[in-house]
Amino acid sequence: MPDGTPGDRPALATLAQEAVDLAKEAVYLAVGFGLLGMNRAQARRRELQAQWQRELLRQQQGQLRERLADLSSPALEARLHELMADERVQALRAEVLRQAQQLDGLVDEAVQLVEASLEPLQERLPAPARDLARLAASGTRQLGARLQELIGRAA
Repeated sequence: MPDGTPGDRPALATLAQEAVDLAKEAVYLAVGFGLLGMNRAQARRRELQAQWQRELLRQQQGQLRERLADLSSPALEARLHELMADERVQALRAEVLRQAQQLDGLVDEAVQLVEASLEPLQERLPAPARDLARLAASGTRQLGARLQELIGRAA
């Protein structure tokens, strides 16, 4: 096997070093492109997640509004008056009223506790979640006022 000429050895060594350097650069480029692709995918995932959360919040707001509307419907109020006029209900009315007043007191305490606990957290939430939290708090207050109004009528 010929060894080659002594003049060829430095050229081969230089060529081998250049091949190694080129391979290193190719690996660095591949890793760099991989990292860029991963960062891009993460950014897109965050965008999609935020979009999904906004849509979910919109749906929840709509459902909450529907439920609040159902609680204050005239048909519900008319049915309540029918039941209260029934003779069979009159015997239970005093007990229900007492328990409703007790429930009203418990609901007031619970609402105050929840509002006091959530108030510091609300400001740290993203804007859509903060709006939903405020809507829920408003709905809770409306529900409490509605409950007090119904108890007042029943008394």
